[in-house]
Amino acid sequence: MEKQPSKQLLSRSNFLQFFTAVYFFLYIFPFPLNYIPFVGKIFNWYHQTIEILTLWTGKIILGLESLEKIQFTGSGDTTFDYVKIFTLLILTLCVTLLVFFLRIRLNTGKIIVFVRTYGRYFLVLMLLSYGFSKFFEGQFSYPSLERLDRKIGDSSPMGLLWTFMGYSKIYTIFGGFCQVLAGCLLIFRRTMIIGSLLALMVMTNIVVLNFSYDVPVKLFSTHLAVIALLLLIPNVVNLFHLFFMQKSVQLIPERSLFENKNKQLVAFLLKLMAISGLQLIVIIMTVRSFFDKPLNGHNLKAIYYPEQFTIESTSVNRWQKFIINDRYATVFYDEKRYEDFDVKVDTLKHIIQLKSKKDTLNISTLNYRFSDKNTKMYLTGIFQKDTVSITFNIKRKEDFELVNRKFNWINEYPYNK
Repeated sequence: MEKQPSKQLLSRSNFLQFFTAVYFFLYIFPFPLNYIPFVGKIFNWYHQTIEILTLWTGKIILGLESLEKIQFTGSGDTTFDYVKIFTLLILTLCVTLLVFFLRIRLNTGKIIVFVRTYGRYFLVLMLLSYGFSKFFEGQFSYPSLERLDRKIGDSSPMGLLWTFMGYSKIYTIFGGFCQVLAGCLLIFRRTMIIGSLLALMVMTNIVVLNFSYDVPVKLFSTHLAVIALLLLIPNVVNLFHLFFMQKSVQLIPERSLFENKNKQLVAFLLKLMAISGLQLIVIIMTVRSFFDKPLNGHNLKAIYYPEQFTIESTSVNRWQKFIINDRYATVFYDEKRYEDFDVKVDTLKHIIQLKSKKDTLNISTLNYRFSDKNTKMYLTGIFQKDTVSITFNIKRKEDFELVNRKFNWINEYPYNK
């Protein structure tokens, strides 16, 4: 049998595969080099080039003259991000057409295997990082006093989702576990198919949540879901026959980047070391999260609603509510105007010290005391150079129904307030 040449012309049959491979390479690159200290700075040129092309495409081709890249918005769905995807698609089409019409011989099979592996490990890292963050309240934390006090109707869809996820630590950890499990299964070629199926289910759920609750990570999560789907493409027909037609099938194994057995063994050992390292990191983070919990040095954490408010002058705005947390406090003047303070409590002298975050030289010292049944707090002292005297009604976290209602094995009637 005549040996197939390693380099071939790009044909119509593999045109779409090559196009997809080029696009996702451009989308993912320079991962993981950008995570390496000092080395990542070398590849800033790539981001700068793509940014210049995106701005040019938006302004010249799409007519978005005011297009700019807004730094540190926390959103992955900005106008710039959508134009960037369009730019990458155009760039990918140009590269693919150039290879096709100039009849450039390439080892397309090797290129596709490389990009599949590249995308697989990118998906692994994203699943593991987002999964582990759910274990340590990195992504979702228990609803704060501010969030508990906010009416459902006044919450944003994303805020409602974050409250839902953060309320149940068990459910959040379950979601994180599914992501971590999918990521670990994707590391090895023998378990890649089941890992891709799990990753696709997990990411599809996340994509639906992002679209349903207007979470601005729609583009990124959709790309991760598509990567999981593309990893399954060679076995889609076989999986259909297996699950729906109950036929015995031979699944197509994932090709290795390395044909040499020794190199494959080294890659396998590196994967085991990576998983062991991740487990060690989880243990360290678990221990740190246990010991780094803030000490509850005071019992003032609550929401305080003014019942009586007395001031000597009119220069101080009346308070609508006053919230004290572990390390900070917030004074609300109305629903939209508020001011944050670093708080320091002396429980022996019954003194609250508020240091404004806007003006660190502005420090207010107030005396407090509670009523006999701890249902009211009396606050007196100097606030922003004016003497104030305030009587508060108190609502602590455990006074909220959402916090107070615990799990019940037996419910004679639904408890749905």
